[in-house]
Amino acid sequence: MKKILILTGLALMCSHAYPTNITVDKLMNLNSLNCQSSAQIVQISNDLNEQKKRGIKLNQTKQEIKLDHNVYQGIYAYQNYKTKHMVQDDFAVNFKKYGVRVIKIAFQAIKTSESESGAYYFIFEGHPSTVLYQLKKYFGEKWESEPSFDETSQGNTKLSCVYIG
Repeated sequence: MKKILILTGLALMCSHAYPTNITVDKLMNLNSLNCQSSAQIVQISNDLNEQKKRGIKLNQTKQEIKLDHNVYQGIYAYQNYKTKHMVQDDFAVNFKKYGVRVIKIAFQAIKTSESESGAYYFIFEGHPSTVLYQLKKYFGEKWESEPSFDETSQGNTKLSCVYIG
């Protein structure tokens, strides 16, 4: 039993010795689009929280950000906003997946005296009806829910997902 624990511990230490490269399109999958638990969303949220202690910097040449032990590739710009009760991290991206173009991914941490919660959202290029049509066309029967799509002031589509922390 001790050998298994030691080997498991060594494997975990080795797995964090080198950064893992993650392309940002991996953050978008059926679960994250349906506002259900997604390992990729949980991972980047945890990485953001860990990295904020040390500061977050975009490598514009490589279009990537190192967060904790992972490198997120395909990020063109990064911006952080803070208010009294909210912190938001915006990532400008540009990729096409499932028939839709994603131009922004953002994460929010909301803290009040009564509660803590978090949220993430995707901004898609195009009108909500067009984005919903493309996603339903791609996923077919796998599309289980009707997430709330909002139109942005620029005429694009925002999909917001909230989780309680």
